[in-house]
Amino acid sequence: MENKFMNQESIIDLLESQGLDPIAKGDTSSLIISEKIIRCEAGDTLIAGMGSNKGKDDQIHLVVDAVHLCLQAKCEKKFLRLIFGRRKNENEQAEVENAVALMIENIKIPLKIETEVDGEKIEFKSESLNEDDNCRIERWISDLIEERNVPKFAKDLENAIGNDMFKWYRSVTGTYWSGRVAGLEVCRVDRNLAVEWGELKVGSPGKYGNGQARNVFHKIIKEKVEEGFFPREQIEIVSSVIREIAESRGNKNGELAKFQREHLLESYVLSGKVEIISQAGVLRPALGDYPFQFPTLWGPKGAPRFVDALMRCGDVPYVVELKEPSGFSRGQGYRHAITQAVLYREFVRRAEKVQPWFINKGLAPDKCRAIVAFPELPKGDKKKQMLLNQHMLVGNAFGVEIIEIKGFE
Repeated sequence: MENKFMNQESIIDLLESQGLDPIAKGDTSSLIISEKIIRCEAGDTLIAGMGSNKGKDDQIHLVVDAVHLCLQAKCEKKFLRLIFGRRKNENEQAEVENAVALMIENIKIPLKIETEVDGEKIEFKSESLNEDDNCRIERWISDLIEERNVPKFAKDLENAIGNDMFKWYRSVTGTYWSGRVAGLEVCRVDRNLAVEWGELKVGSPGKYGNGQARNVFHKIIKEKVEEGFFPREQIEIVSSVIREIAESRGNKNGELAKFQREHLLESYVLSGKVEIISQAGVLRPALGDYPFQFPTLWGPKGAPRFVDALMRCGDVPYVVELKEPSGFSRGQGYRHAITQAVLYREFVRRAEKVQPWFINKGLAPDKCRAIVAFPELPKGDKKKQMLLNQHMLVGNAFGVEIIEIKGFE
């Protein structure tokens, strides 16, 4: 039996050697669980595992998936045993252990949990989110604190477009302003105020060809202007192309309205076209005139993870993870959003280096709350209402509010 960097088969072999009967089979009828989740029961203990040959984030999501299985079990489960195959990349393993430890610390229901790596019991402990060898948090906050003016070239392009669906987003981790039409990035301008050129582009060529939104974009620009960099002299023709994009994006029957729907939803939330109504009241954006996705870390050496919408109600900040069914399963995809919301919330609460930025905006980072929000599910659809009830149960187990958004089509 392989006992280092255990894959799916190795974990199954381990459980079978202990007299258990593990399964790794997807269920789309009631549990809504992936075949990636190895699972079995032993009395009042639920066992869930995932090998090193599955994705890093899949392993992090194992906690919410296992809690979901506990909540749906016919007999009450008091114990949870989580088994992970060790990742070969040490930084990935560190991020998994830190994120899993944070998730376990945030469980609000009575459940005793043991964690194992490659069959060996190891207690995961969360690390300080202030420890960042590359000083990334300091750079992010320095960038956020700095008053950043939109270059005149960018303002002139916006004025020439003359459509309120177009908005400049600032980038915290990049060196550019991102021009978006209802959440769809269509151009960029360097944040250097002296630069007099921009870049017109939707998406990038994929390994197997262009994505759907990019194909529509190419239809719109055909024989009008070249994709890529453009000077001031081309502002008028570029702005006319972006107006066409806005027409397609803003019409619910338009071709571009069908793609990147989660970004479309995000833009509607941030612009106030649809509301997120929490238990405390209507949430408002906390970012000011130029939105951006607030960067977080799930582990000191992990990659940046970006909050969909940072919002507020009074002095309470809210991290909101948005989901839209065209890109995600309403079952597992929405459930995994709870993981994201918890880890975003814990970064805001625990990363002391970001807290002055919140305090300067009249927000109390230690009060940060987490929300998963998605378009309202049909009341007459029994399966979707079953999913909603499941998400409510899991959300409650982690202190995450589940909200349906009305009016988004």
